[in-house]
Amino acid sequence: MGALSGLCSGLASIGGMPLAVFWLGAQRNDRHRTRANLQAYFGLATAITGASLWLAGILTPAALLMALPLFAIYGAGLWAGTQGFRLASEAGFRRIAYLVIFLSAVVSLPLWDGLIGR
Repeated sequence: MGALSGLCSGLASIGGMPLAVFWLGAQRNDRHRTRANLQAYFGLATAITGASLWLAGILTPAALLMALPLFAIYGAGLWAGTQGFRLASEAGFRRIAYLVIFLSAVVSLPLWDGLIGR
């Protein structure tokens, strides 16, 4: 799973998807452990990727300033997700997580590039 995650991360910066599906499929883990694993992985991966991009000169102060408005939206999403997690059952958590993964994959398809001008 680690090799597949690394390959997906290097190819398309989506290394978390294989691990998320793996952890969600591990029925021996409850939703709290699964969520903790995902948060630890994505936190560490974000720090490593951010440092790599900074050292390569891709992540600049100007780029961070341009992304600043997204931080508020991201924070609102974190808050909403935290509230929803408290209310979700074990099965509900897994269904919502799989739905988020599926929608992320669909929205990321190159099929939409012509429509949005990418």
